[in-house]
Amino acid sequence: MHFVRPSERGKINREAIKLKKTKRIAGTVLRALLLIGIGYIILRPLVFILTMSFMTHMDIVSPAVVWIPRTWVLTNYNNAIELMGFGNAFRASLELGLVTALLQTVSCALVGYGFARYKFWGRGLLFGFVMFTLLVPPSTIIISQIMQLRFFNPFGIFSLIRTVGIADIEVNMLNRRLSLYLPAMFGMGLRSGIFIYMFRQYFRGQPKELEDAARVDGCGHIGIFTRVMSPNAGSIYLTVLLFAIVWNWNDYYNALMFVNRMETLPVALAVMRDRLQQASQVAHLGIVAADPYTQAASLMAGAFLTLAPVLAMYIVLQRYFTESVERSGIVG
Repeated sequence: MHFVRPSERGKINREAIKLKKTKRIAGTVLRALLLIGIGYIILRPLVFILTMSFMTHMDIVSPAVVWIPRTWVLTNYNNAIELMGFGNAFRASLELGLVTALLQTVSCALVGYGFARYKFWGRGLLFGFVMFTLLVPPSTIIISQIMQLRFFNPFGIFSLIRTVGIADIEVNMLNRRLSLYLPAMFGMGLRSGIFIYMFRQYFRGQPKELEDAARVDGCGHIGIFTRVMSPNAGSIYLTVLLFAIVWNWNDYYNALMFVNRMETLPVALAVMRDRLQQASQVAHLGIVAADPYTQAASLMAGAFLTLAPVLAMYIVLQRYFTESVERSGIVG
């Protein structure tokens, strides 16, 4: 049996402690470098947009100016506000984001709760179809969606009425905001599949004793959902609502395809780019249509105006959003 002297034992312990401390410091430095690198990748475009939106033509072409302008001007923001029609576009985006997000949150909560708490034949297959919607590119089904909205005929009811001869009904849902609200109302809005998954994961983790106790108190299916499960699911509701607002706020494709007369901020930004290339529409603003630098600065100002409301919402609700993500089933 090998005997270890007390002095040698103390030396071994000190070396082990030193090695553990070195590993901990190395791990901390590595995580810090990784976070700094990821933060740089994420924040660099935003900082570039913000600084360039305040630059003059001379600052943009000057090789001495990289990030900080020598002269801070608001001319680019004035141009962007006028060319985008910012007031009307902001109201349209706010209405679309809030109404669609609220409808989408409620409908996805109902669907996710059904998949989580009720057992029925084909549940796994139907949930697989829901997950499959996340893999389908929107452009592949856009034609069928447009045709369904152009000749709106739910369950063939209007065709039956027309066949019987009661009335000649033809409903065109295109260029109406209801064409964006209806899919959200029935759980088929923008990225509804992931919202249904999040609600399902959360409600699956709720104890069955809550349901049993509610039934003993006389609650039915609707009462259990509205009076027992939903009040305890505030974190997941907030998470889904914030995600839905941000994704619908930034939606360009559906808003442009279904409602041509509704200029949201992303659509107005695209229209602004076309207007900047037309000398007749920007001459009164002092912008030369052939000047790409001034056009780029005005576009950066418009882009930041589009992002600013979402950034402000995240800054205000950051703490609640982080807590809700941690408590929700987003990683379950």
